[in-house]
Amino acid sequence: MARYFTRRVHSRKYYEAPIMYATYRMRDCRDATMYNYSWGGMYFESDHELRPGWPVYIKMINFMPESYTPGAYKAYIAEVVWTKKIAEMPVYGAGVKYMAKGSIMTDCRNISTSDCAACDLCGDKVSLAEIHETDDSLHLCLNCFKQLGLLVGGKLKDSIVKFAVGNVV
Repeated sequence: MARYFTRRVHSRKYYEAPIMYATYRMRDCRDATMYNYSWGGMYFESDHELRPGWPVYIKMINFMPESYTPGAYKAYIAEVVWTKKIAEMPVYGAGVKYMAKGSIMTDCRNISTSDCAACDLCGDKVSLAEIHETDDSLHLCLNCFKQLGLLVGGKLKDSIVKFAVGNVV
């Protein structure tokens, strides 16, 4: 009996949901459909071909912060790991690995004004609709969220997060 090994680190869960995404090469967001996810990434299909290694910004259309689904986060920065053409008509599947996750901040307890907040990294004041709360409880503007997500995990990213959180030894 042959044994088959998978390269997946985390098990996948079926979850169909509309998403929007963009790469650094795109001027506008494109629509796509996510079909499954895991703790470390997701699979979606689009009419646009992506290339492995490209960073991609993903926005969840059905944001549900109370759920235990990908919709619990508003946005992801991910890296395309693999792609494949699905059909003759332009449909492409892409597997991506999360590099950063964030949700739009809706709790205003620590905000002095009700309609704007300061980014924990750069200090810019932006509207609450543009602030992303990360797993590390950082509140970042969209630009800092994207830049932090583009950093590959390691000492530099860890140091930036520790600095922003205020946990520098």
